[in-house]
Amino acid sequence: MRRMRRLTQLEIQWVDCLVSDLCAENCIDPRDPEYRSAAWEAFEELHQSHRQPWNGALFWPRAVSRMNRAIQREKRVRSLYLYQMLSMDAPLGEQGATLRDFLPVQGDFTNGTAFRDFLFRLPRDLHDLARCLLDRDSLEEARSSLGWSQMRMCGAVEQLREHLEAYEKI
Repeated sequence: MRRMRRLTQLEIQWVDCLVSDLCAENCIDPRDPEYRSAAWEAFEELHQSHRQPWNGALFWPRAVSRMNRAIQREKRVRSLYLYQMLSMDAPLGEQGATLRDFLPVQGDFTNGTAFRDFLFRLPRDLHDLARCLLDRDSLEEARSSLGWSQMRMCGAVEQLREHLEAYEKI
């Protein structure tokens, strides 16, 4: 069995910069530990299995491809998880209304104005989240653009649901 040499500090920095670039390329937060871990795991797996890891012509294109696929796979898994947990079609209260029901109807000026006024009066975090959702961003895209962790996103969506339930009763 061949023994792998350890990565130098410079090589670690190279891979770390590559991970950050791939995250940015996929429109996700480069500081997110789950994405970084997925990319590093893919890199380590290839590094251990490759005979001449620092042969740039063979190793690096494969490394970039595998790391990118790992990041995209993690993004899909998280996106599915968020949609299952925080679906816009999930009932909010006893009446069965959903988050989607509160989106303004195109062309209905009165409803749109009242709803946007309500959203403007929400706390800043919830207003920003609602703005992203109204712009048709997915929950993962909104989380990434706002720079929030998954826990913060879940909390904000839950608070937004509570405020929308109160708005529904008005």
